[in-house]
Amino acid sequence: MKSTNTWEQTNISNNASLFELYHENSKQNLFWSDTKDIDELKLNDLNIHSSLPLAYLEEIALPAVPNEQIFEKLNGLEYLSALLQKSYGFSQDAQLENQERVLQSQNGLYPLEIYVLSHKLDGVQNGLWHYNIDQHAISLLELCGISRLEKHMSFSDSFKSGIALFITAEMSTANYLQGERSYRHVLIECGKALQNVYSFSKSTKTHYEELLNFNEYEIENFLNIDGVNHILLSGCLLGMY
Repeated sequence: MKSTNTWEQTNISNNASLFELYHENSKQNLFWSDTKDIDELKLNDLNIHSSLPLAYLEEIALPAVPNEQIFEKLNGLEYLSALLQKSYGFSQDAQLENQERVLQSQNGLYPLEIYVLSHKLDGVQNGLWHYNIDQHAISLLELCGISRLEKHMSFSDSFKSGIALFITAEMSTANYLQGERSYRHVLIECGKALQNVYSFSKSTKTHYEELLNFNEYEIENFLNIDGVNHILLSGCLLGMY
């Protein structure tokens, strides 16, 4: 069942500027109170990751891909594994006693989530997948192809195979300790993750295309996120043309 567009139910003044409308009221003020003592905040009280999918059709554990193998020819599942791990997963550095993430997050909250729409990717069913970072696995949410989104985003007609990658943010997670500043922090963190994605595409000599023209609300409905507590930040295409 698809989520309701709760952004439509948000009460906002008719005199609000577009900046206030988008960056503050519709994304932030529903989840933060200046009167709440920060010492009383508990992660469990914030219902963190409440909108993440709980049911899936299939889960696949992603194979470990050594760094030296990235420059060789990878099959579809290996490519996806290395891409997700290098972009926002855990470091594979065997020298570290405790695993560390490949990028830093403000207050160590890591509010971003990654969804992948696979299209004719070798060894991976066409469909929408969610990246389970802790398990380094992907969960199949829906069987579909890239044609599912053709009406809602612009991309090259010559795109043959690969993935559409979407980065989202759980604002209730980001708001913990950050308040109104959290929207700025999730955008910065999203930029870091996209930079990692772009660097990976260059290393593997695969095409990278930023998705700039897309219908945000339609994509959020497709991802089954509400667009207020769990929001879409950016997307890109990677693959062969």
